[in-house]
Amino acid sequence: MTNDRKTLRTDLRIRRLAAALHHPNAAQLLLERFQTIVLPAQSLVAGYAAIKDEINPVAVMEFLASQGMKLCLPVIVQGDAPLEFHPYQLGNALDMHDTYALPQPTRYNPVIPHILLIPLLGFDRTGNRIGYGKGYYDRTLEQLRARHNIIAIGLAYAEQEVEQINAQPHDQRLNIIVTPREVIYCSAL
Repeated sequence: MTNDRKTLRTDLRIRRLAAALHHPNAAQLLLERFQTIVLPAQSLVAGYAAIKDEINPVAVMEFLASQGMKLCLPVIVQGDAPLEFHPYQLGNALDMHDTYALPQPTRYNPVIPHILLIPLLGFDRTGNRIGYGKGYYDRTLEQLRARHNIIAIGLAYAEQEVEQINAQPHDQRLNIIVTPREVIYCSAL
């Protein structure tokens, strides 16, 4: 596959849309795979509100909440800054970000998560990911990893896997990738 990221993103958007249309039960299968992962108890977990054809994490977030974990969602503060995270309970109303039309919680009392559920366009088995190209999750993971251990979990359709993503120096790798087909534990960071 080409190393041109723009072309790769276009291809991966098409793959993700096709997978979303082909797998209407993907969220349930994703949950079943996710339930096999052992995570630290009482963790603060950053989920996300799915947009377009991203795999929906709500069932996973419901499961984590039922296990006593607290939830938060990302908030875009400004274009080149890391994401902030704000508390969230399932069912809370979300605001729409002015520029990107992303659902996000009302900003108040930022928190620092231990586990991040991360949407993506593509991944490889070593934990490299490709997102939308704005670098929000890379900046955020770099900042959080400088503070404490973070578990970064990518959620995707199996069809979003590529053989190799040539990582840039600023790219942050995932610890785990969960698809409706399997759980992939990535090599040590």
